[in-house]
Amino acid sequence: IPETAWAPSGEWICYNGPEGLYLVSPDGQTRKALTKTVSDNIAFSKDSSTVYALRRAANGKWQLVFIDVRSAQERRIVPVDVADGATLSGLTIHPGGKRFATSVGWSRHDIWLMEGFRPR
Repeated sequence: IPETAWAPSGEWICYNGPEGLYLVSPDGQTRKALTKTVSDNIAFSKDSSTVYALRRAANGKWQLVFIDVRSAQERRIVPVDVADGATLSGLTIHPGGKRFATSVGWSRHDIWLMEGFRPR
């Protein structure tokens, strides 16, 4: 299920499509490509002028991208300092716009070898 975010103004719904982020009007009549950034972690600014998206850069590091709704341009990219291999899930922007919250998780995998096992 793709992540969606509704603009506080009610004008747009942002969603993760097959080739990036898109905006669609609530009545479904207007659709606009926003950016080639693919992200399941998106949110709008309080004034609905910016879409924020968490994405992995080409080097595998996480970034928070600020995308202008009117021009569909990435205005700012901020590195997110989390450990290598971390997975980010969800995005909530503080009403003041200077902080955000997300969940950070790590997967750990082990391989076990059992010797002398005799099935019945």
